[in-house]
Amino acid sequence: MRFDAYVKLTLRGNSIRRFINLCTAGHIKLWDIRYMSENKYEVCCKCSRLWDMKPYLDKTHTSITVSEKMGYYHLAACLKKTRWIWGILMNALILMLILSIRIWNIRINGNKTLSDITIIDYVNKNNVPYGCISQKNYAWLEKSIENEFSDVVWCSIYVDGTTLMIEISEGITYPK
Repeated sequence: MRFDAYVKLTLRGNSIRRFINLCTAGHIKLWDIRYMSENKYEVCCKCSRLWDMKPYLDKTHTSITVSEKMGYYHLAACLKKTRWIWGILMNALILMLILSIRIWNIRINGNKTLSDITIIDYVNKNNVPYGCISQKNYAWLEKSIENEFSDVVWCSIYVDGTTLMIEISEGITYPK
């Protein structure tokens, strides 16, 4: 892709060859010249040189129509018109990334005598509330739960997406 903006023109008239010769003499660069029919040609030229052709168009009674706009700057101009859409998409992506690294749910499995509320309150007191940034290692919280609650024999904590999973195994207490 060319970086400068250029257009593909369709030339119509009886003196198209004369027009091309006048443009060449006037240092207007034309490329990709294609013969379509006796009175029709297709050429490419830079956008900045388009207005320099006006005297030659009048002289040769040739008409031009822009069939395509090409180049990097035309693409950038099209994207610039929709930049607010790209801004919204980027902000939504950033917000999704920020929210996905936080803990939004705490799920407890394996508890029989301890209630979920008791364990969640204890986890919240140890600086792991809802909405906190998730960590990779919760070994310190596992040891703390095992030491705090005498019924808990084994505890495993891991993060699954935005959910903090707490697996508990309670020991059997026998009456004396």
